[in-house]
Amino acid sequence: MSGIALVLGATADGPLRSATAVASAMKDRGTNVGVALDGDGVSLTAITSDWQEALSGGSLGQHGDVSVVADASLYYRDALVRSLVSAGIQPRTQGAGDLIAAAVAAWDDDAPNRLEGDFAYVAWRASTQRGHAARDPVGSRPLFFCLTSTGLAIASSPAALVAGGVASSALTLDWLRELSAGTVNVGSETAYRDINALRQGERVRFAAGARTQTDAWYSAPEFTESGTTHVSFDDAALELRELILEAVRERLDPLRPTFVSLSGGRDSSAVYAAGRRLVADNVRSISLSYPAGDIGREDETIQGVVARCGGEPTWIDTEQVSLLSHARSLGSRPDAFVHPYEPTVSAISKRVTDSGSRVILNGLGGDTLFHAELSYLSDLALGGRFGEFRKEWKAAGGRADPRSLFRWVLLPRLGPTARGVMAGLRGGRRVHDVWDRAVPPWIVGGSNMTERSWREPTSEMGKSAADRERQMLLRGPFAGRIVPEYSRISLARGLEQRSPLYDSRIIRFAATRPRAERRTGGDYKRLLRAAMVDWLPVSVTGPRNSPTGFAGSYFSRHARTELPQLIAAFGNTMRLDDLGLVLAKPYRDEIDRFARTGNRQHVAALVLTALTESWLRQLC
Repeated sequence: MSGIALVLGATADGPLRSATAVASAMKDRGTNVGVALDGDGVSLTAITSDWQEALSGGSLGQHGDVSVVADASLYYRDALVRSLVSAGIQPRTQGAGDLIAAAVAAWDDDAPNRLEGDFAYVAWRASTQRGHAARDPVGSRPLFFCLTSTGLAIASSPAALVAGGVASSALTLDWLRELSAGTVNVGSETAYRDINALRQGERVRFAAGARTQTDAWYSAPEFTESGTTHVSFDDAALELRELILEAVRERLDPLRPTFVSLSGGRDSSAVYAAGRRLVADNVRSISLSYPAGDIGREDETIQGVVARCGGEPTWIDTEQVSLLSHARSLGSRPDAFVHPYEPTVSAISKRVTDSGSRVILNGLGGDTLFHAELSYLSDLALGGRFGEFRKEWKAAGGRADPRSLFRWVLLPRLGPTARGVMAGLRGGRRVHDVWDRAVPPWIVGGSNMTERSWREPTSEMGKSAADRERQMLLRGPFAGRIVPEYSRISLARGLEQRSPLYDSRIIRFAATRPRAERRTGGDYKRLLRAAMVDWLPVSVTGPRNSPTGFAGSYFSRHARTELPQLIAAFGNTMRLDDLGLVLAKPYRDEIDRFARTGNRQHVAALVLTALTESWLRQLC
C-alpha cells in the first residue's frame, strides 16, 4: 500500500511541488517519494516503501502517453496480461502501476472493470489531457479529492491534502456529529468540509479546464431469494471450495510466510484451511485470546482448527491490549474516523511484522456474502409465502406483536419517501430505518443527523429487502470506512491486509445462490460450511445455536475503566461542546453512569465521542 497524489492546475508553488508536499505528508504510507509525471500543469506522485514495492511490483506506471500512480495489489495478473495482449497492448512490466497504465491505454476509463485486486489509482493520458481515478469495489485502498481554485487534487489521505496546502482545514461539523454518535450516513463526506471521499467502486473523471464527474463504475450483483442457478447444493459447495483456493493462492506472499488472522468463525477458518492446503507451513495463524467465560472467547475452537489443518497457534492476549491506547496519538491520522478495535488490529499487525512477514489474510466478506439477517422475512411475507414466513419467523424468535411485525415485515421495504410521509403523519417523529442507531442523549441536533441519512444513496438500493441488506454491506458508507481503516492500521505497522472472500469471482458466485443457503431459521452459512466439511473440524462446520466471537465484552470491560481516565484528561472543556455538536455535561454524566453500572446502551458512542474529541484536540 502506497500513498498516491495528483495535483491538476496551477498552484502557488507549481503542481509538482504541491503534489510532492501532499505525498510527503503521508508518512504512514512510506518514505520514498517518486514522480510518475510532471508537465502541462499536472503532477502525479507516490510515496512508497521498499517492501510495498516488492509486493506490488511498482506503484508508478507508464504505457505510451498514459501515466499512473497506484496504491494496488493486483491478482490474476496472467489473465489480465492475456486480455491486454488480445487488445494489442503489451505491458512494460507486470508491476501494478504498469499493468494499470496498460489497462487504461487499452480500455480508457473502463479499465477498473478489467482489474481484479485491491486498488486505488490515478491515471492521466497526455494526448487527450484528461484522466480518471478509481477505487476497487470493496474499497480497501482509500482515495480522496478536492476541487481547487484552478483544478483538482487527489490523494490517499484527506489530511495530506490539507498539509500539502491544496485544501482548506475547515471541518464538516455534521459529519463529526454523526461520527461522535457512532454512525456515518453520508459516505462521500470527510472531516474536512472541502474534501470528499471517492467511495468503493466509484471513479472520478477529470480534464484540464473541465468539470469533474464522479460515478459508480461497479454494480454489485443482485442477491435474490431463489438464486439464479440450478447447480445443486453439493456441487455448489465444491465449486465454492475451488474458488476459495484460487482466491487464497492469488493473495499469498511469494516471498515470505503469509499469516491468517484466525478466529473461531467459519470465514477466517476457511481461508486458513485453504492456505494450509496450498503451502502448508508457509501459512501461519495469529489469533486473539479472550478470558475464560468471555463471549468473545474462541480459543478452544481455534486450537481445533489448527490441530486439524496443521501449524502452531500464535496468540494475542486481549487483556494486555488497552482499548484506548491510541487516543493520545490521533493527530497524525489521515481523518477523524477511528476503527473501534484499532489497538487489537495494531497488536496483531506488530506481532506479524516482528516475525518478518508482510501479508496477512482475513475473513472479511464471509458475513456479507454467506450470512443473512432478518430482512428476508419481509420478502417472504410481502411475496405471499406466508407458510414459509411463519416457519422462519418462529425459528427466528419473532413475536406476534404489531411493533415487531412492522419492523421486520413492512419497514425494510419502505423507501425514504414513504418514511417521510409517515413521519409527517406522526407529527414529524421519524420512522427509523432498521439500519438506524439510537441517537445518544448528549448529541446535539440528533433529528437533523438522522434526516441526513435519507439522502444517502444506499437507502434506495436493492430490489428486495434482502438484496438491499447485501448492497448496504457491500456498498454502504460505514463499510466503506471500516475496510480501508482496517488496512491502514496494519500498514502503519508494515503489514498488508488481503481479503480472499471478497474476490470478485466469489462475490458473483455468492449472488447466484438462494437465500436459504445463507440462513434458514437459526442455521447460518450453510454453503460455506459445506464447502469446508472435509477440511475443518465439526466445531466449525456444524450448526451453532448462536454466533460466536463477539468482542463486545472486551470493549465494554476496557471502556469502563479507561474512558473515565481519558475524559478526565480533557479537563473542564470539550471542543465538541464548543462547536455545538455535543453537550459536555450530559456526556460526562453518561460516562459516570456507565462506570458505576456498566450499562452498555451507548457504550460504542461513548468511546467514539471520546476519540473524536481527542482527534480535534490534537489537530492544533
